[in-house]
Amino acid sequence: MSKTSLNLQVTGMHCTGCEHTIESAVGNLAGVESVKADHLTARVLIEFNSNIVTQQAIESVIRSTGYNVVQASDKKWPLVYKVLLFAGLLALVGGVAFWGKSLMPGVMQQMNAELSYAMLFGIGFLTGFHCIGMSRCFCQQS
Repeated sequence: MSKTSLNLQVTGMHCTGCEHTIESAVGNLAGVESVKADHLTARVLIEFNSNIVTQQAIESVIRSTGYNVVQASDKKWPLVYKVLLFAGLLALVGGVAFWGKSLMPGVMQQMNAELSYAMLFGIGFLTGFHCIGMSRCFCQQS
């Protein structure tokens, strides 16, 4: 007897009903000893006899119930894209912050008593987001 453990990432599980569906389908296969699905981690842990049932058969049963098994090679690219997206957004925000900081002295020198009400409203509206954000921080601390 060749006992094998398998830890699969399965997408499409949203509730305990999804877990039960997968556990029932895989558990009915000959050679499967235990199945534990968890929708929160999107994982299915399976212990089975590899002389009786294959990993491909188990994955096929999971797919037939309407869920998708993520292959190991499929998981690497999304992480790379997430890191690149984060770095790009960080560079964008940093660039806007430095650009705004370099223009701020010139904008401050142009402000005088003759500003229109629309300009004053715009400045107040935009700076109000800072005040709202700070009041939210203080509410959470108390």
